[in-house]
Amino acid sequence: SFMSNSVSNLSDQAFSNLFGDEYSKRECLYVIFAGALVALNSGVVNGACLSGLLTPTGERQSVAGLTSKYTLSAMALAGGEDLEVYSTQVCIILSYMLGSFISGFISPYARPYRVEPLYGPTFMIGAVFLLAASLLAAFEQDARYIFFFASAANGIQNGIASIYSANLVRCSLTGSSIDIALTLAQLLRGNTKKLWKGVVLAIIVTSFWLGGVISYYLSRKFLSHTLLFNAGLFLLVGASLVYFLVYEVGISVQAAIFGTWKWKKVLDKLHTSIIIDNTEIQDEDSSDNGTSSNSKAALTKVALLQLFDHIDSDGNEVIDSDELIEALMKANVKMSAYEIKTLFRAADENQDGVISREEWQVLVAKMMERDVSLENENKTKEKKRSRPRNPNRVR
Repeated sequence: SFMSNSVSNLSDQAFSNLFGDEYSKRECLYVIFAGALVALNSGVVNGACLSGLLTPTGERQSVAGLTSKYTLSAMALAGGEDLEVYSTQVCIILSYMLGSFISGFISPYARPYRVEPLYGPTFMIGAVFLLAASLLAAFEQDARYIFFFASAANGIQNGIASIYSANLVRCSLTGSSIDIALTLAQLLRGNTKKLWKGVVLAIIVTSFWLGGVISYYLSRKFLSHTLLFNAGLFLLVGASLVYFLVYEVGISVQAAIFGTWKWKKVLDKLHTSIIIDNTEIQDEDSSDNGTSSNSKAALTKVALLQLFDHIDSDGNEVIDSDELIEALMKANVKMSAYEIKTLFRAADENQDGVISREEWQVLVAKMMERDVSLENENKTKEKKRSRPRNPNRVR
C-alpha cells in the first residue's frame, strides 16, 4: 500500500542518513537497540554508585562521566588537604580510560558501522568488571574499588559504542545533549540533515535517564547487590551480539563468543563461495580456448561474467537489485540478501539503481585483482620465510 511504501522509504532514508549506503536494516535496528540498552545500563550503574546504598559507609561517586572528576581532582590537589579525594578521582578517570583502552586494544583496526569479531568478548570483560564491583559491594570491601571497576565497565561499553557508530551512539550525555540542542536549533531553521541523528541521541539520553529511575528502586531493594543486575545486563548485551552474528552474519556460536571469525572471511563470500553449476561454462571456456580451465579464479570470473547474461533475461543490458537477488538465490549462491545488496551497491558505480554490463565487468575485474594481490602478498611472505640467513651479516 501507499502508506507501507512511504514508511519503508522513510526508514530507508533514515538508516542511509545515519549509517551510510552500506547497511542492513536489521543491523541498524540492532545497533540502536543495543545502544539504548547500553545507555540504560550505564544509567543504572551510575545511579547505583550515586545512591550511597552500595556500602555501609554511604560513599557515592559518579562513574558515567569524567567532567566533574577532573574538576574535583584539581580542587583537591590545589587545596592540598585531602589527597585521598584527589587520588580517588584520578583513579576513577584512569579506570574509565582503561575500559576504553581495552576496547581499542582488543579491536585495533575496527571500522565504523562494522561489527568486529571481538566486540562480544569485550563486552564479556565488562561483565566481569561489573561482577567484581558487585562482589566487592556485597562483601563490604573498600568502596573505591567498587567505583573503579564500575567506571572501567562503563569505559568499555562507551568505547565500543563510540568506535562502532563513529561517536553517534555515546553514553556521555554532555556531548549528546549539545548535539540534540544543535539539531533542534537547525531543524527550526529548516535544516533537517541531522534530524535522525538527533532522534537516536534522544533515545540514548532517554534510556540513560530511565536507567537512573530504575536504579532508584533497585538500590533501595537490593542495596549492595544492585550491581549484579548490571553485570547480568552486560552479559545480555554480549549475548545479543552473539545472537546477531550467528543469525545475521551466519557464523558459528563458538566463533561469535570467542571472536575467532574475521570480516574478511564473511566478505570473501562475495566471490569465493559462488557455487553455481559451472559445468557448461567450463566446457564452453575449454572448447573456445583449446585448454582445460582448472583455475578457480579464472573460472569464477567466467562464471560471473556469464551470470550477467543469465540475469539480464530481457536483454536490455541492465539488471536491478531484485533481479540480482532472485537470480543468485536460484543459482544456489551462498550469500545473504544483505550481502547481495552490498554487491549491488558496489557494482552500481553511477548510483542509477541498475547495473550495466560495463559496471558488472568493472566489478568482476576488481574482484579478480584483489585475488591476484592477495596471492602475490602470500608469495612474498613465503619467500621471506624461506630465505636463508646470511651467517656473515654484521649485526
